[in-house]
Amino acid sequence: MLRFPRWTAALPFSAVLVVGCTERIAARPSPPDIAQVCAGVSEAQARTFLTDLRADLERVETVREPMKTKPFAVHTVGADVYVRATPGMTAEWLARVAQCHLAREAIGAPTDRASSPFGMAETTIDVSSTATGFVVAIRSADFVTAQEIARRAAALPAPS
Repeated sequence: MLRFPRWTAALPFSAVLVVGCTERIAARPSPPDIAQVCAGVSEAQARTFLTDLRADLERVETVREPMKTKPFAVHTVGADVYVRATPGMTAEWLARVAQCHLAREAIGAPTDRASSPFGMAETTIDVSSTATGFVVAIRSADFVTAQEIARRAAALPAPS
């Protein structure tokens, strides 16, 4: 009798889940969605988001979490980008401009795409306040994408 490892029984099911999630997350926004996401954000603000973010950058941290299948192993899930507060900036506005920047990249609009940790498919962005500013959490459930996010975020220049 042939015996297969227990984990092989889950392969067809997990493959279906990955395909389903990828299609849902990687969907490109349509122009009306872009208009809604970018409402109130000027084209210049969305295009220069990364440059503006670099000007107020405090630090970048790679985020790692324990693997579900191996309790003592960790894997990269993304990066946290810490930004100094500027007059009039709120977490909500920073998140809105970041989402607009991400949506514009998804449709191929001009941005700093090559160096942007935000321009990856299957990426989520969450902005929250800290004592001195904001943290922009960039995450991906995809291992390769998460590593690329961390690499690109680490390459953001340090403040002078």
